[in-house]
Amino acid sequence: MGGARSDRTGGRSDAYEDSRAGDVSQGSELRSLRRSLARSPGLAVAVWASTVVWFALAPALLSLLGALEWKALPFPDAGRVVEVQAGLDLVPELAATGLFHSVSSYDLGWFVASGPRGAVTVAGAAVDEGFFQALGSRPLAGRLFSPGSYGHASSETGAAVVTASLSRRLFGRSVPPASAVLHVGDRPFSVLGAVPDRPAFPPVAELWVLRLSGVHPEGTFLPSGLLRTGIVARLAEGTSVRAADLASRRVAREFEKREKLLQGDVQAETLETVLRRRSGGERGILAVSLAGLLAFVLLAITSALAGFLAERQGELTLRTALGARRRDLFRLVLLEILVLAVPGLLIGLPVALLVLKELAGFVPRSLAELIPPRLDLPSLALAAAAWAAAALLGSAGVWLSSPQTGLLSLLSPERAAARRSGPQAKARLGLVCLALGLAVALGACAAVLRQSLANREGVPLGFEPRHVETAVLRFAVPAEAKSFPGLLAQAGERLRRLPGVAAVAFSDSIPFASPAGSLEVSSLDRSEFWLGRTHRIGGEYLRVLGLRILAGRDFAPQELETGAPVALLDVTGAKEVFGAGSPLGRTILLNEQPVEIVGLVPTVRETSPEEPPRPQLYLPLRSPAPRGPAALALLLRLAEPLREGDLDAALAGTGASASQVQPLSELAGASEAPRRLARDLVTLQWVAALTLAALAAFGTFSWLLELRSFEFAVRLALGDSKAGIARRVLRTALAVTAVAAVLGLAIYLPAGQALRAFLFGVEVASPRALLSAVAAVVGVTLGAAALALRLTLRHLSLDLLKSRV
Repeated sequence: MGGARSDRTGGRSDAYEDSRAGDVSQGSELRSLRRSLARSPGLAVAVWASTVVWFALAPALLSLLGALEWKALPFPDAGRVVEVQAGLDLVPELAATGLFHSVSSYDLGWFVASGPRGAVTVAGAAVDEGFFQALGSRPLAGRLFSPGSYGHASSETGAAVVTASLSRRLFGRSVPPASAVLHVGDRPFSVLGAVPDRPAFPPVAELWVLRLSGVHPEGTFLPSGLLRTGIVARLAEGTSVRAADLASRRVAREFEKREKLLQGDVQAETLETVLRRRSGGERGILAVSLAGLLAFVLLAITSALAGFLAERQGELTLRTALGARRRDLFRLVLLEILVLAVPGLLIGLPVALLVLKELAGFVPRSLAELIPPRLDLPSLALAAAAWAAAALLGSAGVWLSSPQTGLLSLLSPERAAARRSGPQAKARLGLVCLALGLAVALGACAAVLRQSLANREGVPLGFEPRHVETAVLRFAVPAEAKSFPGLLAQAGERLRRLPGVAAVAFSDSIPFASPAGSLEVSSLDRSEFWLGRTHRIGGEYLRVLGLRILAGRDFAPQELETGAPVALLDVTGAKEVFGAGSPLGRTILLNEQPVEIVGLVPTVRETSPEEPPRPQLYLPLRSPAPRGPAALALLLRLAEPLREGDLDAALAGTGASASQVQPLSELAGASEAPRRLARDLVTLQWVAALTLAALAAFGTFSWLLELRSFEFAVRLALGDSKAGIARRVLRTALAVTAVAAVLGLAIYLPAGQALRAFLFGVEVASPRALLSAVAAVVGVTLGAAALALRLTLRHLSLDLLKSRV
């Protein structure tokens, strides 16, 4: 005990040197802090680690939540703008209801626009004159379309509006020059003005022309989730969104009765809802992450401060006896926490920049511009305020729960230590238990997300996406149907000559980017019906995707050229349509046209695994219309990467151009990107939580073992062994982790419901996920307790009893 008493005396001597006149200046406090940290560096590590984790993640998470939730869209009163998902013929009827200030329609697709710096393929829309008035858009330069009467000629039919980025690509500057002209096809358009890049509406649009110009965008191969046509309207004063929705449905019903046509499901949604991807899963992940991080910061600071005050109790008592006020000591303890947190802040903020860049994939493309390139001040301020609140709350909780220090404690240090050790031990064990419980909850989140993603990735694609490049082949003027095969043959021959191109294929769909369309499939007697996916293919399609004929044969060249009524069927669809019998040589009706099955191919996955499988039919690529399609998918199997400009050079003079070039592996991976991001985010937090929990457990058990060092020395003198002492201590640690496991599961089971949108093939209450989380936390806790116990027992001896004699 002499050693321990000497330490406490030393602490008081240090305090006396710094505070003999009641001085609690910052200089003396920092000198005392330095000596305390030299004796117990683990407390500083806990505060430092929690600060690094918080400032590395919280500002980035807040920036994402801001884009998804509260940052204002650059449209005035965006909550008063609605998109009506219905046919364009409803525009006059909606305008006549009087519920809308302005109503306009749009037709979304692709334009090939050219200017002084060359030609580019861009997404754009043909709109009515009042389109920008309905949105309330403001130009960066120039002006926008002037509202006119619906369906009447306008003096602006030869005008266009562009985004700043398209202006840079066509004219070399964000603001179009005066009298700027661009061409769409063979039509010149004068540029009225430019608008910001994002958010724009429709979300991917970069060019707008008037519908009355007669130029319409080509609508194939649009990104998934976008409407090809739609209506945008600004609500009149006093009109609610619900009233607009009900009016839209009523107008649609009247239109259907009058025109004998179906509009389908009609609804009106605010622009806020349309542009912000309202996914409870994403918001839930971010909210749970922030709450979990803040809880761990609070627990880490509280636990570290409790240990810090216990270490310095004698010093603080002496300061009080020499005239220091309690609020001065409280203020200086907060100052010490701030000093300890500064290194964590300096490390965490650079990491936060990298985290923000990675997490930006959470945000829809329409809101990408709301994500700042650097950490914005509001997010930083909010993160700092939350950290300060946690530090203040933790400090206040520990300080108010500690006994009043004074002269009595100074005169009876041993008795005061005995009085305070019991409540403090329970408080610190409670904090550790809560930290471990939160770690269990986060661990279960991470485990269930990992299991879900593994289940999704375990669903086979059925094809080999590596070394396959995809693009969209667009034709300036669609060829005649009879010359269309020759045009494809010419383009294919040129592309095969490119270095590294092993095989060339054409299709009307791209896996994961523009999936195949659906058509009704039925038996010959029309007694059974199925909804099948149809792929029209040409060239070496099977070779490009790495598919093989499982039974039957491939298309003959003549069948591809003439568009014969033959098809390849996938094995899963064959079982669904024909059962156990062979489908080869049998005929089905595809959109009421007879088609013969000549071969079987593997089933491929080109959409999310949640979508139910459907029969997949591969048909020869031949247009039944008088003219060929305006665009086709181009798929290339590569032996080596293409060089920039190779595709343009190969297609020069064919009347075709390639755009939207992307590796197929990236398209397949992008479909799972949000789920991988959620998994990685929660896993990162779990690792951080385990680290902080291990620090808290190690610090708490080290302190408790130090308090019981005299008791352990007595047990040794009475014949107990160090192994027996170790077993009792580890049983206590096991009991703490058992309580923490129950607490963690109680937190996780209700909070985990926010993960449902991300789960595939696994339930929220997955036994495997829960057991893995509990096992990891138990292992970390017992490891930290065992390490603390080993260090204590190494220095435990009977000499401690001599100091009490």
